[in-house]
Amino acid sequence: MIVGSKRWHLHLRKGASLFGVDLDDLSLQSFTRYAKELLIWNKKTNLTSITDPYEIVEKHFIDSLAVYPYLTPYAYLLDMGTGAGFPGLTLKITLPNLKATLIDASAKKINFIKQVIRILGLQNIQAQSIRAEDLSQRKTHNDKFEVVICRAFSALDAFLDLALPLLTKGGIALAMKGKFPFNEIQAIGAVGDDPQYISWNNYHLKMDAYTYQLPFSHSQRSLIRFTLLKHGNLEET
Repeated sequence: MIVGSKRWHLHLRKGASLFGVDLDDLSLQSFTRYAKELLIWNKKTNLTSITDPYEIVEKHFIDSLAVYPYLTPYAYLLDMGTGAGFPGLTLKITLPNLKATLIDASAKKINFIKQVIRILGLQNIQAQSIRAEDLSQRKTHNDKFEVVICRAFSALDAFLDLALPLLTKGGIALAMKGKFPFNEIQAIGAVGDDPQYISWNNYHLKMDAYTYQLPFSHSQRSLIRFTLLKHGNLEET
């Protein structure tokens, strides 16, 4: 399969549709240019171990779109540890009104993302080379984002420590995982995959857990969603 071929486009469109995403011709062109640039840069910079065009569609683009149903079109999103732009850049292509900030500690990966942003002419998106720990400690970013997302970035406890200070009240933190992280869920005081309410470092959250399969390889994936209900004493008015 060749990136940008009719078959490649059909493969991408079919997989995206399973998550409620209807890709138009402009989006398909954007994904084609993104994938081609990824393969060019990957020859000199280690961006991804996945280089087969068929797998790029499923394991990068389609997997990133699994969170599409949980986002609103005009949300302000932070992609923490974005790597080569997954899922943040993929989501921006499909949700053009999304406001997005993508961060990663690797300057080379951020330079790649900036190049793709320029090529695609995307607006209201920025990429910054910074450690998630450093951004989380900046008071100027507290309560700023409506969505904080990560994909195979860290354990849930570490992710919550980094994400919660950055969320607006009612905002969501989304952790994209491979197999269902039972041990990580227990480590934060939750006991299963049913919706439940938990407290973490004086933040009060609702947790929802979902599982899904990638459409072609049927690889197992999971998504843990935390909704920030309150920060502080529950008895406070």
